[in-house]
Amino acid sequence: YGLFSFRMMNNSAIENYRDTFDIINFRLKKKIYKESDKSYFDAISFRAIFLTGIRLKEYEWLKKFLKKYITEVTPEHRENLFNLLSSYNKFFDKKFEESLDYLNKVKYDINLYKLDVRKIQLLNYYELNLLEPAISLIASFREFLNSNKELTEDERSKNLKMLNFYAKLLRLKEDQNEFELMGLKADVEKTPNVLYKDWFTEKIDDCLLRNSEHK
Repeated sequence: YGLFSFRMMNNSAIENYRDTFDIINFRLKKKIYKESDKSYFDAISFRAIFLTGIRLKEYEWLKKFLKKYITEVTPEHRENLFNLLSSYNKFFDKKFEESLDYLNKVKYDINLYKLDVRKIQLLNYYELNLLEPAISLIASFREFLNSNKELTEDERSKNLKMLNFYAKLLRLKEDQNEFELMGLKADVEKTPNVLYKDWFTEKIDDCLLRNSEHK
């Protein structure tokens, strides 16, 4: 179940995410997502399903899924996973400070969380105009990505791409250089599998709009 989700997560076609999502919902509805009634959802599979919902912007579904099924996650990972995924839900509700509050409770009992937390922190800092924490996190996150030997090259590459785009966006939010903003937007759109691609294009468009209004 979880493996199917992971395989589809590496394919950039939205139709494949939708197919995955439909199968997830079918299995949840038919109660065929666990080996038995007494077995638990493992945290990695639960997270993968949640991220599939994020890709498709199924924000109301995410809330319902978390509320209904979090109690079926392995007990030792349950609270931590709840805090992590609640931070996403608060972020998509534009409750950025609450999102950060949940992130502060997350412990890194699963290595992937180290990536998840840093990325959603960056997005929250941008939305809250917390420039200095954002700049500091860019530096520490880059160091983490370059030095962590547990990451695959694919994970390292995708996260470095996202971080480079973020650093440029943060600078251009202040500079408002229309030519560079257009170049950044083109780079984001043509690069496959950019993490939070829709968020980047939305924020670049916001900068371009402010730029045109100030002319």
